[in-house]
Amino acid sequence: MLIRQPRVLATILLGSLLTIVVMFDISWDEVAKYVVATPDSLKVVADVINRYPDRILFGTDSLAPKNEQEYRKTYYLYDSLWRSLTKDVSVKVRKANYERVFDEAARRVRKWEARGQ
Repeated sequence: MLIRQPRVLATILLGSLLTIVVMFDISWDEVAKYVVATPDSLKVVADVINRYPDRILFGTDSLAPKNEQEYRKTYYLYDSLWRSLTKDVSVKVRKANYERVFDEAARRVRKWEARGQ
């Protein structure tokens, strides 16, 4: 089942290149478990992410963590994924895409506020 899902994801991403912007947040631990479950699932997902590096980000989907270790649990589940990505793509997914998206959102909100909305 997981082998088919990245193909669907790739189709969505490819279809959105010239229209709306579609991004996927992979920070949910349930997703991570399936991604790293087998070498095949890891390879398929890494291939999709390496093809569409600007469309994937790792956010902070952690529900009420009790400590920093729990907060970072999903990040560490992805250790094998981070190693499977090119260095540039790994940085984009883990940090740069999040910064780009949220910095741009903040800029747009400030612009909207300045217009007196």
